[in-house]
Amino acid sequence: MAVSSRIFGIKINGKKTDCLAPLADMLNHKRPRHTLWFYSDKHRSFIIQALQEIESEEQVYDSYGKKCNSRFLLNYGFIVDNNESNEYPFTLELKETDPLYTQKIRLLNLDKSENKDLKKTIRVMESFTEQTSLDLFSYLRFINYNEEIDLLLNVSTIKE
Repeated sequence: MAVSSRIFGIKINGKKTDCLAPLADMLNHKRPRHTLWFYSDKHRSFIIQALQEIESEEQVYDSYGKKCNSRFLLNYGFIVDNNESNEYPFTLELKETDPLYTQKIRLLNLDKSENKDLKKTIRVMESFTEQTSLDLFSYLRFINYNEEIDLLLNVSTIKE
């Protein structure tokens, strides 16, 4: 872990590889980042380029990416306060006892014989604008859809 949390993925002559870049690995995380780093084939060097003016004695930050605190803790040994990228796993299940089970399996293009109870875990970020959140709500609506809801939807449409 000590090495893997310190490596940088770079390209040298078009080939992907990893490198250790002493001192570059000491930049703290902040979003948005202050720097861009890359390997320059022309200079045959690892380069850190400032993306904005950085004052003398001001800390220089890099971004470790948009990650959940569990990944930050596991990979780098820290967490971010008020991290909007925190994820929460939700496990949803389509039960074989669902009266519309066969139709739902068909709509999902799944083989009914392989799946008695379908479980799907979706990791959702705090921000409900992320695609994973939309996927969670869509699947939740899908597995909970029943004929009573259909009746209610038709009744409300008629009343309008």
